[in-house]
Amino acid sequence: MFVIIPELKNTFIGLIYETFIILLFGILLILIGRRFKRRKTEYTRNMFIIFLSFTVAIIFSWLSKLILLIMEVPSFDFVDPTTSGFFIIARILQFRVSFILMVVGAYFIYIMKVKIFEEKANPMEKWIVRILSLITFAYSMVFVEQSNVLLDVIAFLFAFLTLMVVFIPFTIASFKMRKSIKGKVYKNAAFSLGIMGICFILILFNFLLDRLWMMIFNDDGYTFFYFTAWAMGILGAITAYIGYIRPEQQQKLIQTMSQNRDDKIIEDE
Repeated sequence: MFVIIPELKNTFIGLIYETFIILLFGILLILIGRRFKRRKTEYTRNMFIIFLSFTVAIIFSWLSKLILLIMEVPSFDFVDPTTSGFFIIARILQFRVSFILMVVGAYFIYIMKVKIFEEKANPMEKWIVRILSLITFAYSMVFVEQSNVLLDVIAFLFAFLTLMVVFIPFTIASFKMRKSIKGKVYKNAAFSLGIMGICFILILFNFLLDRLWMMIFNDDGYTFFYFTAWAMGILGAITAYIGYIRPEQQQKLIQTMSQNRDDKIIEDE
């Protein structure tokens, strides 16, 4: 009989919660994949990679909880360092793999932003995104230590800053386009991308608050912020699918948004 020890009750609840989140993301990923199969555009492909990255990130988060349940330890601090594969286990349990996957998804969001909203990439912004992504990757792989929540908070902070640098300009550009573009379908598409940007920022923002709560109050996590984080991910994903990915006239939609961008550039000049 499968018995959950009291110290792992919250971990088990988190596992069940993330199971439902994975199922929802999986359904959306299948729907996006079907759209990509029918309309093999660069934009649909990028969206598929973005959602695939975030889906796999959630799977690794889910896997971290499963590992704790199998080992019957309440947290990473209690894992025996001599355990076979400790290096990999440590980076899964401390969400480092999930961070890297989220940053990969964010980078493809950046590529999509340039394609839709800009004539060409801003060199300074491009290097900032690349450098922050590399720092997050390196830090996530190197700085992992048991009983050191501060290192976790810093890791969350680097990942959060990387997403901020990508999603804030993306969100602003989306809402600006909503104001300038004509047609309800096109306005809804721009609006849905803006909402997705806000929601994806709030994923790591809430996880960061969850870790800060753990550090300040010596808590085991799984606060309101933890549950809000993945809920924001689902909200952003559904919004983007309904407003931007699902419309049958997506190719025309993309062309219209790009034309609107070019018209704005001409006006500014």
